[in-house]
Amino acid sequence: MKTVFPIQRRQDGSVLIVSLLISAIIGVTLASYLIMMQTQHASVARSQVWNASISLTEAGVEDALALLNKYAGDYDRLTNWNRGESLAADNWSALSGNTYYVRRHLGGGYYDVYITNINDTPIITSIGNVPWHYAYNNASPPMVASAGAGLNYEPKWIARTVEVKTKFDRLFAVAMAAVKVINLNGKGVATDSFDSADPNYSDNGQYPMGQVNKTKANGDVVTPHTIIDTLNVGNATVKGVVKTGPNGTISIRRSR
Repeated sequence: MKTVFPIQRRQDGSVLIVSLLISAIIGVTLASYLIMMQTQHASVARSQVWNASISLTEAGVEDALALLNKYAGDYDRLTNWNRGESLAADNWSALSGNTYYVRRHLGGGYYDVYITNINDTPIITSIGNVPWHYAYNNASPPMVASAGAGLNYEPKWIARTVEVKTKFDRLFAVAMAAVKVINLNGKGVATDSFDSADPNYSDNGQYPMGQVNKTKANGDVVTPHTIIDTLNVGNATVKGVVKTGPNGTISIRRSR
């Protein structure tokens, strides 16, 4: 008796197994690609929200600075801004610990601002909050997210905080300032400063003409211009600091 093996059936079974393996590989690859795209999309969306929150934070800082400057009364310190009527006019609230607070909504987010007054040198704390509209699956990796359509979830909030320490700036912060080129070469210009409130650095509250030892080194010369040779000192005497823009240069000729 001659035995005949079913070769055709064995070949069909091998083709079926190979097809299943290829389908599994394609399915895993496709699933990995979709997960990668979800991760990238979530990362990009979160970055956009992260950047939007800093914009709200900066708006809060500007809000606080506007309050400080609007009601500043003296020329030597920040006062009057924290009076009750001043705060109420701009919807600020007085909290404990000499701290003042406001919340303002902008678009879909909001910012909280606190001003803590310490010896007339207020400290501003601004917190920008923006909603994060992604629902995460607890069983999935942290970066895998779904768009959240049709899901019941509370939006998460992304917050960024900035602290700004303020100080009183003098009415005349520098001796000389310009938005274009400053050329002191050959002019024999001299800059310095004095303190009208200090008898050691003034002449009865006036500029100590001819008394170099009574002058201070705050005769700064500043220009934000960015062209080369922006500030040419030459033979000028600057008792202070010389500053230019990021691409400007300072040309100094020292006497021998």
